[in-house]
Amino acid sequence: MIRYPLVIVVALFMCSFARGADVKNKQILVFSLAATNRVFEVHPEVGFTLRVTGDSIDWDVDVSRSDFNDYLLYPTENWHGAYPCQILPWSFSRKYFPDERVIRVRGYERWVRILLVDAKVSGAQGSERFTNGRVQIYWQDHGQQD
Repeated sequence: MIRYPLVIVVALFMCSFARGADVKNKQILVFSLAATNRVFEVHPEVGFTLRVTGDSIDWDVDVSRSDFNDYLLYPTENWHGAYPCQILPWSFSRKYFPDERVIRVRGYERWVRILLVDAKVSGAQGSERFTNGRVQIYWQDHGQQD
C-alpha cells in the first residue's frame, strides 16, 4: 500500500527538480561573431545586466549590478593577457581558452557560460578577425554548472 504513494511523491519531486533545472541554466543571448552591433544588453534576472561590447575584432562580456560597469566577470587579482570573458580572434586561433567557458560572477552564486559555435578566424597574425560562427551565452544560478 505504501509503495504507490511513495512512487507519486518521488515522481512529483523529480518533476519539480527538472523544472527548476531549466530556470537555473537558461540561454539569454545568441549573436554572430561577425556582427556589426557594438552593444548587446540583456537582464538575465532582476538587478543584473549582462552587456557584450565589441565587433568582429574583439568582444567583451561583462555583468553589472547597476548602470555602471562593475566588471564582475573579471578576476580581482592581477592578471596579464586575455581574460576568459573576452572573445578575441587571436586567443581563439591559438586555443588560449576553450570554446566553452564557465565564469563565476564575482561575489554572487551566479555563473555565465559562454559557448563559441562554428567560430572561424581569418587574417594575418596581429590583424585576425572573426568571419563566421556565433556566441551562445547562458545564465546559471544557485551553483548549477551543468
